[in-house]
Amino acid sequence: MKHQAFEIRSLAGNVLATVTAPVSGWTHEQLLDVAVQHEAITRDGADGYLGTQWVGSTEI
Repeated sequence: MKHQAFEIRSLAGNVLATVTAPVSGWTHEQLLDVAVQHEAITRDGADGYLGTQWVGSTEI
């Protein structure tokens, strides 16, 4: 899962952005950085996925 693309999806499940994993795989800090960089498209709520695994939400 660490090397899966990170998807930002709307609360309705539509893919808003896909970010390719770094060569070394994701760290928590890198995922947080991506979230901050994409804040403008997540204002109405969004979920984060690594591959098919849900890893977080703006709603929590």
